Amino acid sequence: MDQKTCGKQDTCTTQSNTIGSETQTISPSPSNLKSGKKDCKDSKASPDAHGDALAELFSSIKDWYLPDEKTPTSNFDFHSKFKGKIVVGMFFQQWCKGCHTYTRLGVKPLFDAYKNNPKVNFVAIQTVFEGYSKNTSEAAKEFQNTHDLPFPVGHDGPINTSKLPSHVRLAVENQLAADGGLPSALMMKLQTRGTPWTIVLAPPKKSDIEGRMRIVYNDFRFHSLDHAKRIIDRCLRDE
Repeated sequence: MDQKTCGKQDTCTTQSNTIGSETQTISPSPSNLKSGKKDCKDSKASPDAHGDALAELFSSIKDWYLPDEKTPTSNFDFHSKFKGKIVVGMFFQQWCKGCHTYTRLGVKPLFDAYKNNPKVNFVAIQTVFEGYSKNTSEAAKEFQNTHDLPFPVGHDGPINTSKLPSHVRLAVENQLAADGGLPSALMMKLQTRGTPWTIVLAPPKKSDIEGRMRIVYNDFRFHSLDHAKRIIDRCLRDE
């Protein structure tokens, strides 16, 4: 998908398969996905194993922009900050029109509903699969500033063509476009299909001795604010 096409659409999509909203479990090795039930019953965090799984899942993200910080850090500690907690993640691309709309009308109201609950954390991550010279790490910071996001924003782009000579950059991007684009590493792990995309990660069930983190929601958008709150509240009730 080229820049002009994506820029006019509310959703940017790839050709990869979707997991959908089916609950999955993920062990400390993110490639080990197994189907689970569609609820959050008997949810009880195993903090260390859960923290390890989170750290590995997000290990490809080298640039994290923390609130009020102008420069990125690669030392954001998912393990200690988010272990044993529910993580709501929104994946975006700076040039995706729908990502801006969804953040303004969907993500921020949801954050406001849980900002005083220490058991729920939010992140936004730019998962790049097109427009590599535009959807850069700096663009992720611009997205954070535009929407005044009070939570961490990451950038996950496997190829940065912005510093290549123009004729080389165009050749590389044209080839990537012909091949259907090269998804970010996080997109490949979670088998997402574009942006905006939403995930909800929950701690492992009490009975799960392997301590596998559960992917409770994995789809383009929440259907509504009430839909999102039902998913999160169910997990909170069943802790």
